[in-house]
Amino acid sequence: MPTASLQPAIQRVVDAAAVKGVTIEVTVFDESTHTAAEAAAALGTELGQIVKSLVFVVPTADGPAPLLCLIAGHNRVDVARLAAVSGAADVRRASAREAHDLTGFAIGGIPPIGHDRPMRAIMDPDLGRYPVVWAAAGLSTAVFPVPPGTLRILANGFIVTSLLWSSGLAALIDRKLFWGAAFFLVAALCTAFGIIHSPAPGSPLFVPWETGDITDKMQLFLGFYPSAHFQVVIPYVAGYLAVGILLIIWGGFDQLSHLQRRPKDEEDDDEENEEEEEEE
Repeated sequence: MPTASLQPAIQRVVDAAAVKGVTIEVTVFDESTHTAAEAAAALGTELGQIVKSLVFVVPTADGPAPLLCLIAGHNRVDVARLAAVSGAADVRRASAREAHDLTGFAIGGIPPIGHDRPMRAIMDPDLGRYPVVWAAAGLSTAVFPVPPGTLRILANGFIVTSLLWSSGLAALIDRKLFWGAAFFLVAALCTAFGIIHSPAPGSPLFVPWETGDITDKMQLFLGFYPSAHFQVVIPYVAGYLAVGILLIIWGGFDQLSHLQRRPKDEEDDDEENEEEEEEE
């Protein structure tokens, strides 16, 4: 398999991975690997190891918002389940024109990273069954291998956000309010640095403060971007912080009420014991 000459579309993918501190090796074939079956046959891998980058759109007042689904090659997207997971009831598959306009890549070569605009990504958990999976690298003839865990980081996959949300909700259900607060505060911290909800193209990390003269060095060595991107996610950070603080207050009142009830319960127990002794 020949090594890829870095055409512009491929270079965008390589650069997007480098921003996250990941070096990828792209392979280019003479013939198209447009479909998952073609890619699996060319690579000699299982169909499930091929990552299908499928673009969906959610209607909004500002136009269609993109939603990227990273799906194992042997699976198909259940739109009803996608609507439930994403919370977008009107989600639909993007047309070829919409997919190109939203990502900057043609169908068949859409990669999980390097798009023209930031987009939310949802990753198929079945991809985690394999040590390595293969994703498109910007062209229908180009692919690159990546461990599923690294793919989650590269794509800024919604799996990180959903894990934090579900963990926080589970803690609330179990009445573990301080644990719930901790998960939402972690979400605020992750948002502040672009680990989740990154608004920048390619979903790079950034810092929430002015970096001054060291910005260029940070971009070069760490992949950080200056604080301009932080301004965009302030509402998310504020929302997570507000929920976390409210849960801490709620948990404090909850514990205080338990402490206040305890002496009364002990008095009731003592009275019951005295009554039982008198009856005896």
